Amino acid sequence: MDAKEFYDEKNVTKRSLHEGNKTRNSHNFIKAVLIDRFIGKRKRILDLGCGQGGDLLKIKHSCPSLYVGMDLSPNAIASAQIRASSIRLNCRCHFLCTNFTKHDWEGYPPYDVVNCQFAIQFAFKSKSDAMFTFERISRFLVEDGFFIGTVPKHNANTYDEVEVELLDDDRKCKEYAVTREDLISICNTYNLNVVLIEDFQPFFQNALQTNEYLATKMNATHNPDPCNIVFAFQKRSTDKDV
Repeated sequence: MDAKEFYDEKNVTKRSLHEGNKTRNSHNFIKAVLIDRFIGKRKRILDLGCGQGGDLLKIKHSCPSLYVGMDLSPNAIASAQIRASSIRLNCRCHFLCTNFTKHDWEGYPPYDVVNCQFAIQFAFKSKSDAMFTFERISRFLVEDGFFIGTVPKHNANTYDEVEVELLDDDRKCKEYAVTREDLISICNTYNLNVVLIEDFQPFFQNALQTNEYLATKMNATHNPDPCNIVFAFQKRSTDKDV
């Protein structure tokens, strides 16, 4: 099934850190460390593919001044709105139900950070979708702003369609492949310069050494799926020293 069908039918479940697939805890730990590293206090955040708001609590710790979540699934958006209210995300908060890879973005730019966790692969359905998405990421970011996130690695060429099973879910979802090199290349095209791009396993091991308390708190005891990449790019104009 495609992404909209998959996430519209996805059940909203609340798991403790000792339930479900333990690899999920390590993935959440990786995202928490990334978000803490690149999202400073009182920033304006655009969250592409925000889903049910699973990263809202991580983002809340940065005390954002503005949060805008964007997702193509109306059911996911409804769940994210409920979650934002339940955790008391004390900032201006807006949710937009739209396909960020195809439809003109609405919102409240500019943003200090564009966050995209396990969703940017959907922009690689075609070259035109990818160009549309990354042009807007760059345009909506402030100078020196960050584009951060995580993306699966597939043994396929960029723009190839692949089917995957996600953690704690035996359904198959269609998504699209992007190589590390092509991700860097399209970012560079739109003045997004690589700051960090690393496989999950080495990032996880380094993060354990510097964030031991958080790893314990999040029960991040299992190795992450190595078939994923963590990244951060910074917008820098071509006429500015990089």
